[in-house]
Amino acid sequence: MYNMYNMIYRNRKVEQCAYRFLKTLPRRIAQFPVNVKDAILTLNNCRIHSYQQFAQHHHVSVADVTDYCESAEGCTVKDAGNYIIIYNDDESVIEERKIFTLAHELGHILLGHCDLIEKYHINRDDVRNKVFGREANYFAACLLCPMPVLSFIEPETVRSVRIIFRLSNEAAQISFNDLENYDKNYNIQWHNDMLHLFDFELELLKIFTCRIDYIDRLMQVKYAAEVREPKADDFPPGIFISVPKHMPTPCFADKIYPRKAEVTFTKMFTESPDFDFL
Repeated sequence: MYNMYNMIYRNRKVEQCAYRFLKTLPRRIAQFPVNVKDAILTLNNCRIHSYQQFAQHHHVSVADVTDYCESAEGCTVKDAGNYIIIYNDDESVIEERKIFTLAHELGHILLGHCDLIEKYHINRDDVRNKVFGREANYFAACLLCPMPVLSFIEPETVRSVRIIFRLSNEAAQISFNDLENYDKNYNIQWHNDMLHLFDFELELLKIFTCRIDYIDRLMQVKYAAEVREPKADDFPPGIFISVPKHMPTPCFADKIYPRKAEVTFTKMFTESPDFDFL
């Protein structure tokens, strides 16, 4: 019986699995947003193919591959101890959804689901398969947007979560909602381990989060019925804010953030379509 106790126990197993995997990755991959493709390819027995590549190689249609996988998003095939993750790379699927699908399939592999499905011939309608799907989703969330890190940076908007962790709107909304009920004491060891693992970038992530959140405030001012200049109370102490061009003057807080962070923000803003108004 899959009761609440079992779910909590299994969640902790998933959290530790995500942590152990992240710990094995080089820093260029294990930073946010996590490069899932490169992370998967660090495993010697894993390969990645798109539906389109798989269809071309086997001389079938993409629709045939979709039917084979019984999914429009992705699946994992086990072959002689090796794993092939197949995902839908069609341009109609947003990149963030593809990233989550890859992380989800990686979860099935690392959590041993593929081996269990093969050993016990578990079909798609089996209740155990539904549990595996939920756990793979949770693994993807722990890999891409771990709650300890999210609780540290304290985002005020869903858009902050979406941009920093490169999630879809749906996944970002779920993580943002879950943050309200997150209790670090539920698994304090995992909480501390994750913060220690990413301590090299936590403060910068927090600054970046503040910047996104307060730019959102400025945009709310822009669309307000009565346009006004930003006030000091609009900004957190210690953060420099470059306001959009429609504002009369830039606004400064008590201190300017480090030059390194400024360079990083400039790069991020240049590459992000969300900041084309700056």
